[in-house]
Amino acid sequence: MCRPWQNYAICGLIALSACSPYKRLQQNERLLTKVEINIDNDEESDEAYWDVMRQIPNSRFLGIRVPMRLHLMISPEGLQKASERRRSQEKEEGGFRWWMANRMGEAPVIYDEEAFLRTSKNIERLAQKKGYLEAKCTGIVDSTDANQIQLIYDLALGAPWTIVEGKWDKDHCYINRKLEDSDLSVMNGMKFDVSGLDGLRSDLVSQFRNSGFPTIQESHLSFVADTSSHHAANSVSLELQILPRGWDEDGIPLPHFPVRFGNIDWHCDGDSSLRQSCLDEVMVEFLISIDSGMIFNERAMKDTYRRLAKVPSIGRLEIPGDINVNASGVAAYDMDIALHLRNRYGVTSSIDMVRSDARYGPIVSWMWQDNNVSGKGDVWGAKLSGGLASTSPFSYSSDNIIPNSGTWSVDVNYSTLGIPPLSWNRLRPSNQARTSVRASWVHESRPEYIRTGVGFSYGFDFIENPEMQSKFELTPLEFRYSDIEAKPDFESWLIDQANPVLSARFSDYTSLLSRAHWHSNWLAPNLRLQGRISANLEWTGMGMNWMQKRFSQSSDGPYTLGGIPYAQYVRCDIEWIASMKGPIASSASWHSRLKVGGAKTGANMEVIPFDRAFYAGGANGIRGWTSRELGPGFAEANVVSSEWVQGVGDVQIEGSIEYRRMMSEVLELAWFSDAGNVWVIPKSEGSGPVNFGLNSMAWSTGIGMRLDFEFFILRLDGAVRLFDPSKPTDNRWIEWNQQNGRFHLGIGHAF
Repeated sequence: MCRPWQNYAICGLIALSACSPYKRLQQNERLLTKVEINIDNDEESDEAYWDVMRQIPNSRFLGIRVPMRLHLMISPEGLQKASERRRSQEKEEGGFRWWMANRMGEAPVIYDEEAFLRTSKNIERLAQKKGYLEAKCTGIVDSTDANQIQLIYDLALGAPWTIVEGKWDKDHCYINRKLEDSDLSVMNGMKFDVSGLDGLRSDLVSQFRNSGFPTIQESHLSFVADTSSHHAANSVSLELQILPRGWDEDGIPLPHFPVRFGNIDWHCDGDSSLRQSCLDEVMVEFLISIDSGMIFNERAMKDTYRRLAKVPSIGRLEIPGDINVNASGVAAYDMDIALHLRNRYGVTSSIDMVRSDARYGPIVSWMWQDNNVSGKGDVWGAKLSGGLASTSPFSYSSDNIIPNSGTWSVDVNYSTLGIPPLSWNRLRPSNQARTSVRASWVHESRPEYIRTGVGFSYGFDFIENPEMQSKFELTPLEFRYSDIEAKPDFESWLIDQANPVLSARFSDYTSLLSRAHWHSNWLAPNLRLQGRISANLEWTGMGMNWMQKRFSQSSDGPYTLGGIPYAQYVRCDIEWIASMKGPIASSASWHSRLKVGGAKTGANMEVIPFDRAFYAGGANGIRGWTSRELGPGFAEANVVSSEWVQGVGDVQIEGSIEYRRMMSEVLELAWFSDAGNVWVIPKSEGSGPVNFGLNSMAWSTGIGMRLDFEFFILRLDGAVRLFDPSKPTDNRWIEWNQQNGRFHLGIGHAF
């Protein structure tokens, strides 16, 4: 017997399949269903050639042309009437029918002979630009089907032309510099590729502009190719010319000359008299990486712009410059940096959706901020927020759909440039170091309990590698207090369970902890891969002997502060994300994530607190289960034990792979598969069903839909369980007549 969610999926597929792709074809029209590019050289990828394709078939997902079928579900007559009605009301084009047909949907692609012929020529010309000067493209039309057309482009590249010599044309290089300093040997053996030469031009111009020549632009660097027969077969000799920066009244070309930085000045909002009152002079001079007298360097100007733009009190800045030549003929690049400040005091409000723990609901925030406390890049801020939340809207319990949780919080933060008490001259400006002091209070009311938390932290962060956006954050001191007041029904349930582990998870605790966080982008261009990696380390309870002597009232039992036990644990987690773009024609991409985490308690506490433990499942985890429904290990659902709590563990491993394909401007479809679980670290030498073991990894797969509304992405994922470790041994793999799974609603991508 099919479950309700299966019936919905089947009905949706039937509705899409019912729309014939040929029902609106006019006489002599044929649907373009397939396009291929065949290249006679296995080393040459066809990816670049899809950019010049004039017609591409309608996109497909799992063999179904979903956007085209969505378009065909809308009646043309109804769409026309709706459009006329909106025009009569002087409204812009839009409405549900128009949105379904043209934004989510996609009109059928009808074969166009002229576009086919022009594409053949475009492919041929592109191959010639890529260095295959003798390339020929032949187009083949397969019209055996009465309703369909399939196209094949056969591209015969021939032998590539290569550069055998690159040299400066000294008779046509108008620059006051020894060009031997710019080595062109990198060109030798390089394919005669226009895009490669454009990249070389950009690199050479950057070298000149970073070594004192601000007047040189890419338009000044010209290539002259010599393909005469006295060279080897399929070879080219290149001469590089540097065109003059202009001509004088007599038509004499003006050469480019080296320039040094001259006067470097700055002011606030166009009024230099405000310098002392708007920003601290020492701070601004620290961030400006340009000194009077140094050789002109465009990279230093960009660094200066980036550093100043990060100062919270600066809303906009301009870095104009002029080249001036003094009586001695010395050229100087004078600069007057204009800093446009934000309003000192600002008030903002926002509304967001709760997405953690698969809970949904509005959170309203109000924030006040002083953007320029003392002129040294420091900021005071206070944030108030509150809202309601409910559990997953696809939960089978109607009680969970109604908002049943409330959250209120107050956050006060002060941040400043640098790392006090270190002076600025002991730091590198490129690190953009910043220190924060934060205090917070949070109150959360849930159906089971009321949690109140107070926190105070001191920490700093700095940029480790600007190119890869690599950042390191260290919080050497953070105090946290968590008070959990169980509601009567939940407290009675805890007592009835007589589960010490369960009670410990929901116990009050204090902690004096330290945290470290690092994240960075990574790039593997040869494999077309890119991604992000992050790591978190948190430890607390160190130095409790020192605290015990000063604050604890008794030396018996666990160390306490005001009768509340100190937390003592080490927690670490690492997340690695990778993305790879597919062929341009398919608008597809592959994404994967690996997440590993673990926590270990010390002698002062039995288990990790509930809010610091790991859990599996949910909209952003293993999507065949809801949040905290899976694990630990082989644990069976709804079974209470004195050793573990359902869905909560000390160790976590999760892996996901996701194939995403943009079907239209708005609609993106995805196939995904997730695997993982959480486990409990054994307290003894024995190994129980909840202890760590890779054979208890859960596995689910499914498909999803994403709607891109520009300012946010709405995600709907449906997953089925392929391997469920909570079931009996002989019944863990999927049985198609008894599928089990979950639907999830999310904001943004899962990773």
